Amino acid sequence: MANKADKKKSVKKVGKNEVKVVLEKALEPKKDKKMSKNMLTTIIIAVVSILFIVLSFLIGAKKDPEKEIVLQEMDVSKASKTIQDWYNDLASGETVVSVLASSTCPHCQELKPIITKVAEDYKLKLYFVEADQMDSVDYEIYTNAIELVGYNSSVPYMFIVSDKKFVNSHTGSMSQEDLVDYLKDNNVIEN
Repeated sequence: MANKADKKKSVKKVGKNEVKVVLEKALEPKKDKKMSKNMLTTIIIAVVSILFIVLSFLIGAKKDPEKEIVLQEMDVSKASKTIQDWYNDLASGETVVSVLASSTCPHCQELKPIITKVAEDYKLKLYFVEADQMDSVDYEIYTNAIELVGYNSSVPYMFIVSDKKFVNSHTGSMSQEDLVDYLKDNNVIEN
């Protein structure tokens, strides 16, 4: 018992500042270890995140860029005449320029007379449809008959199908000159 009392007395005789310094020194290595663990955890998380991002791009890049996107067989008997004609033109292998638009979209309404004139001038098969005016059957066929690459619900969305295969797409309005160049670049009209 005397030993415990002696230890208590010796502890009590130490000044407050001395106890504080002793405690700080005792805790310093623990703080360093804690900071090291936190830093290490942060670095590991950062490395794993970067690896995840890089692998995502590599996996995405492994998709075959030459893979052809082809027209899917669909029953269009319940579709409107316009969508039936559109689908039948695609199925025949003709080159078809299609535009998915909206009646309330100013960019769509800006593109409509331009693309209509170009289609008339160059005798192109053009289908300009307004999604907000379509029923669900027509919309389902139009958006699922062929994979609409790059389509993210933004309009106007123009895409080209030739020989039952997806050729290219463009989102947004274009000037007449840019549209003609775009169609030439995608072999829709001759240079």
